[in-house]
Amino acid sequence: MNTVYLCAINNVLSGTCSEDCGFCTQSVKHHANIERYNYKSIDQIVSEAKMAKSFGAFGYCLVTAGKGLDDKKTEFIAKAARTVKKETFTTEGHMPSVNDDRVSFVKGLFQDSLPGFLKTFKPDKQLVIHNDSDLYSATLYVLTYMNNYLVPGTIIIFDEFYSVLD
Repeated sequence: MNTVYLCAINNVLSGTCSEDCGFCTQSVKHHANIERYNYKSIDQIVSEAKMAKSFGAFGYCLVTAGKGLDDKKTEFIAKAARTVKKETFTTEGHMPSVNDDRVSFVKGLFQDSLPGFLKTFKPDKQLVIHNDSDLYSATLYVLTYMNNYLVPGTIIIFDEFYSVLD
């Protein structure tokens, strides 16, 4: 079965970058014919996320203009992402429903659930690991424990991968 999972991208800060990359329309140093705006409101971002979901988006990404994330951008993106997840892309604590025999969900702490799962797991095709851990220690545990299963061609997806600076 060939399946395409749609992911929407929302540019929440557009055309305000002070860098001069020479190729990017997001720079204020170029006069590209684009819409330029500072931060969208959280309400607008949530509304656009709901629209994307209604069109079948399975994931939702937030992007900004500029080089890197300073503290202000990081706090804004984190707040927007939490709000979008809570109000739009949530299963309200229930396991997601996916009609695909190749997909399985295991609920629980990695150290409690991963060893038992791997005792019966016998990969026979290319492995795709979707790691939804919020802590470095949990990510390290999963990657260390999965080391013997990782082969060339393995795809690892990190859900909600971002760093919040103190």
